[in-house]
Amino acid sequence: MIGVRYLKNAAPYHAVTHDAWEQKENREVLKLDWNEATIEPSPVVLKALEQAVTQGRLNWYPDLENHDLLNELHLYTDLPQDHIQYFASSDAAHEYIFKAFTQENDVVAVLAPTYDNVRATAEGMGRKVDYLFLEEGEFYWNYERVANTLKDLSCRLVYICNPNNPTGTVMDVAELKRLVQDHPSKLFLIDEAYFEFSNVTLAKAVLELKNVMISRTFSKAFALASFRVGYVLSCPENIQLISKIRNPKSVTAFSQIAATAALQDLDYTKAYVQEVSTAREFFCKKLKALAPFVDCVQSGPTNFVLIKLADGLKPEFIRFLKDRFIYVRDFQAHPQLSEWLRITIGTREQMNALYAVIDIFVRQQLKKSA
Repeated sequence: MIGVRYLKNAAPYHAVTHDAWEQKENREVLKLDWNEATIEPSPVVLKALEQAVTQGRLNWYPDLENHDLLNELHLYTDLPQDHIQYFASSDAAHEYIFKAFTQENDVVAVLAPTYDNVRATAEGMGRKVDYLFLEEGEFYWNYERVANTLKDLSCRLVYICNPNNPTGTVMDVAELKRLVQDHPSKLFLIDEAYFEFSNVTLAKAVLELKNVMISRTFSKAFALASFRVGYVLSCPENIQLISKIRNPKSVTAFSQIAATAALQDLDYTKAYVQEVSTAREFFCKKLKALAPFVDCVQSGPTNFVLIKLADGLKPEFIRFLKDRFIYVRDFQAHPQLSEWLRITIGTREQMNALYAVIDIFVRQQLKKSA
């Protein structure tokens, strides 16, 4: 009953509400609460899936070692195949990493505020969580402060999301690498879920350093969130170790097919990333003009932005958006982010539509205060 004891004391990961799914038949819904892509997957993906439905062996378990997918990942990452393993989401990869490389009561250090599911996963396994912190206010990366804190912290694993979710903070790759090199007894898990938007990566470090593992996902730029597929980059020894406990049947045939096809149509993904980048710059610039009603953290190269409403306006603002079938992420349950909202960035057309709604809200507040 060890697991039960840990779970009794663990705080849950607070996911978004289910409201958007209640409106799934409504084509006007703008779901901007979980950083999924706001477009459909590549036509190449859809065609591959259609072919799989009619010609695939649906009565079989999925391919246990999909060499086509591994080869596409090899070409995409420019790393040898023995440095790569795919999983049923990066979340699942994190769970396997915790199981393989940490033990009961080990300390996991987390650079915060960040993706809270990692904290919930660690605590649910009986690991203790300690924190390194981004600077308050603009949430910027202070390498010296983090490095000095880590020197005095006895931990087995360090989790850093880069670019960070939900703050958009980008950590300098050279500084990250130095941090990994200075702590060879600690395993660094670098979450690069937003790599496609930033093009910032520590991937090449896995060729020389054995204490770093990088996780990535197909849920964001590749528009495959429903398929729950991700992958890990690390040295062959780490990949072999984690593969011992990985369930190879857990990555569905459709997920493997979709991921493989997505990697074969990178032009589609790159075009979407560029569209999001343009939309983000436009949207952030427009939001800054709405001060003091809206405070916008200038997001790094990601597909989201973090905003804060003037005192007391957040609940009314969320209701205002929901009434128009627009859903954003409320961090009310997060102690460091309770005043903030995260908005997924979609296409320019989508962000134009959202800005128009926000502008109406702000104009209404101006009339009230007049």
